Amino acid sequence: MSGFAVSASRIGAPDTGLISYGEMLDQGRSICGAVGIPVIGDGDTGYGNALNVKRTVAGYAGAGFACVMIEDQRAPKRCGHTRGKEVVDRAEAVTRIRAAPTRARRVRRSS
Repeated sequence: MSGFAVSASRIGAPDTGLISYGEMLDQGRSICGAVGIPVIGDGDTGYGNALNVKRTVAGYAGAGFACVMIEDQRAPKRCGHTRGKEVVDRAEAVTRIRAAPTRARRVRRSS
């Protein structure tokens, strides 16, 4: 599930951080419930810091996603094919990566 597709279909705008976590989660829940194949979800930047990444990954796992992709962009996020994107430093990227799997494992076990 791409952020661009959800943004374009829901609000008619590019994927520039205007779609909320809740809107993405709602759309993902609908998609995962309608198909019988694994779905990868665009988790944007995790919607904030490491705690937000944990929440995003847990929410996506609970919605039925097989996987979630977390971007390494700095805020304000830009659409993937536009110029001027900046990425977070290595330490922040590592923090996001480390935050994600712990939370997902707990959600999967309880499902």
